[in-house]
Amino acid sequence: MDKKEKPILFNEPMVRAICAGNKTMTRRVVKTPADTKRFCVGDMLWVRETFAKTSHGEYIYRADPVMESKWMGKWTPSIHMPREAARIFLEVTGVRVELLREITLGDSIREGFIEPYRWAEQESLDTKIIEMGNKWPLWQVFTQWNDIYGKGYRWKNNPHVMVVEFRKAEHE
Repeated sequence: MDKKEKPILFNEPMVRAICAGNKTMTRRVVKTPADTKRFCVGDMLWVRETFAKTSHGEYIYRADPVMESKWMGKWTPSIHMPREAARIFLEVTGVRVELLREITLGDSIREGFIEPYRWAEQESLDTKIIEMGNKWPLWQVFTQWNDIYGKGYRWKNNPHVMVVEFRKAEHE
């Protein structure tokens, strides 16, 4: 299969994890057999993230903590990010299909789940950290997965997923 340049969406916490070097893997739902061919080893992915274009024509990104608090203009959702605005490029280094709940603790860490999940309610979050102990990153995957994929592909449904491993890459 030809190696191609393709867009891939990430939310702000995951963009921050990529930038920090903590995220080197992602999972995407396999809805049809064709989805298993969506990414191939060697493909170059450009990250779509929430952004804005200033009056000076510069792109800024909501995942940058400084920009998020300083920018008073309107943010553009990641789905609308053009290729020219991309600042993060990922080279695909591995692809496999598995059931969602086959994720390992190591993979959950490679998914970027190291810090406490910021959207959970603090009281229940503290209880879960104590209950989960060293499995905390797996709980984060479960929680965020359900937030992103809603009813049809929830954790309890254990859908097939494409596991995409990557490394940050320079791009010309």
